[in-house]
Amino acid sequence: AVVGATLFVFAFMTHLQSKYEHLYRNSMTSELHTLKIEKNLNYISRTTRDIILGGNYEKNIDKLSNSIQSIEKSFGTLEEIADDSDLALIQEAKSSTMNFLNSSLSMMQSLSKADIQNNKQSVYNKYKSDLTPLANASRSSFKKLIETKDQELIDDSEDLSFYMGFYRSTVFILGFLVS
Repeated sequence: AVVGATLFVFAFMTHLQSKYEHLYRNSMTSELHTLKIEKNLNYISRTTRDIILGGNYEKNIDKLSNSIQSIEKSFGTLEEIADDSDLALIQEAKSSTMNFLNSSLSMMQSLSKADIQNNKQSVYNKYKSDLTPLANASRSSFKKLIETKDQELIDDSEDLSFYMGFYRSTVFILGFLVS
């Protein structure tokens, strides 16, 4: 009976470990990377505005490039750990987001200091007409990804919690039955 109970507890613990590894490897890591992407997207918006308003051009272009690289790296991580069911959603969000970001960087790099200083309104109008639709598409697809990953984290956390409670009760009851 003790051997049977030991094997039963071992199977429970193995199952819990796999649930935790999935929670950590997929859900928590995905959530952290979507938050990192979101933070960098906000930073990019501030940086492009600063360029348009005449801020330090070279420094801001470097910030844009670094933030875009960070976002691309985070999307790569999301793709690596994705389940088959999430991969298309991640790729759609990545495609629309990278299209917006690369277009933003290209536009900012095409501006001269004279353009920025003398034509702020026309630069802004071009940004608004050319990049706002790309930004909206990026926001829309990224929002779907965030909602999916948020729900995945909630579901996986609740699932792990359920199994921990179930196994705790089962082991407690088995302990009395075996003794």
